[in-house]
Amino acid sequence: MAAVSALTGCSQLSSPASVTESTADPIAVSHIDDILASADASGMDDFQRAVIEQARETGKISEENWKQANYNMLECVSAAAPDMVCQVTYDGARVDNECHFPNSSEMTEGDLKNWSLIIRDCQMRHAGDVNSLYAYLYGGPEQRDPEYLPRQIWQCLLDRQGLPETVTFEQFYADFDNGAVSYGPDQGGLFKDCWDKAMAG
Repeated sequence: MAAVSALTGCSQLSSPASVTESTADPIAVSHIDDILASADASGMDDFQRAVIEQARETGKISEENWKQANYNMLECVSAAAPDMVCQVTYDGARVDNECHFPNSSEMTEGDLKNWSLIIRDCQMRHAGDVNSLYAYLYGGPEQRDPEYLPRQIWQCLLDRQGLPETVTFEQFYADFDNGAVSYGPDQGGLFKDCWDKAMAG
């Protein structure tokens, strides 16, 4: 499994630089409160929870903590599926976690769905909320909207006839969000083209 560069695997929380008082904006605080309210139900790990709690007080997430959360996600996937190959790519305030099996062509649809759910579970427990909050705090306006990326992919697939015209964004987003259907770059071909186009902004 690919490791994240400059990370040691130590899940010790670092402190954002130059924090002297609470600077979190009201919108971020409201969002964080919602995240923390559902933390137990979602199985959030202690490190991700600590990063988010710190962000609520300071309005900041250190780059080190952001990347450590994604390292923890990779470790979770590796423990559940040692043969899976994963790569994390950072681009500004965005992160792309891409995983695949070398022998995926030999797997059944049921197998692929099962592993997709494992990846989603690891993402949610270890890094998902940190990633969305980091994008909100340090990315452009489009990254503050959780529907931005799936909407761009949906429109691209429609434009290129990769989806039936009857598929609404609401239907697409529901499948995209709950992992029922994978539209990620691991699907290859048109799906990867639309994913890359959306990630490029």
